[in-house]
Amino acid sequence: MASPRLALAVVATAVGFLACTATAPATAAATAVPHIQAQPAQVAAGPIDGVRPLTGVSYSYWGFYQWDRAKHAWQFSPVGANDKQTATATTGAVYGFRWALVVKTPRPPRAPGDFAAICGGTKAPAGKKRIAFVIDFGTATDSPSSQRPPAPRGVCAVVPSSATAQQALDTVASLRTNSSALICGIDGYPSSGCGQKIANATPPPPDGRVQLQLAGNGPSTDSGSSSLPWVIVAVVVIAALGAGAWLLRARRA
Repeated sequence: MASPRLALAVVATAVGFLACTATAPATAAATAVPHIQAQPAQVAAGPIDGVRPLTGVSYSYWGFYQWDRAKHAWQFSPVGANDKQTATATTGAVYGFRWALVVKTPRPPRAPGDFAAICGGTKAPAGKKRIAFVIDFGTATDSPSSQRPPAPRGVCAVVPSSATAQQALDTVASLRTNSSALICGIDGYPSSGCGQKIANATPPPPDGRVQLQLAGNGPSTDSGSSSLPWVIVAVVVIAALGAGAWLLRARRA
């Protein structure tokens, strides 16, 4: 005849399995993102002359871009991130910041400006607007020798309708600026300097597409597959409890 100890062992095993599985999502989602470095080629966010991409000279800096929904492409911003022109942006606007070594042509963020993916789950009260940001910390080739670039991320800012792009970014990321309000670092990346001229720079390899980390998540995943482990856990626990109850009834009989 079945022992009650066996039933209790089965239930304990199921509960232990549930506890172990429940900790997995938190571990996967806990990915902090450091911050950016300077924009030597930007006067408050544009290239060295403030309006045109750098050519003929190599620099590492934070480039500022605007997402063109019609062309489905990034466009180098003709003004700085704190320019009053950027305050005219309304809900739906997407700005990009990319830390990169620029040898000849601008190197925009490696992920598209998907407003729905970044801000779709965020609401804005009356008088405020939603602005999406793609923050791309670049590649190992672009990074200062002592720092490893964080994963690119997408963040949504809810700000007053009069906020500039830089003011909006300042609500969702830690900014390090110089006396001219030039963005030198974002979330601590790079940790020092404010744009750097590079002598005899070798053009970096072509950029590939990357996946953004979104607020509260890792890279976007299929919601159906992410819920599957919980279904399995529920089935195991129910089966274990049912088996335990049956064994106890059998014992009493």
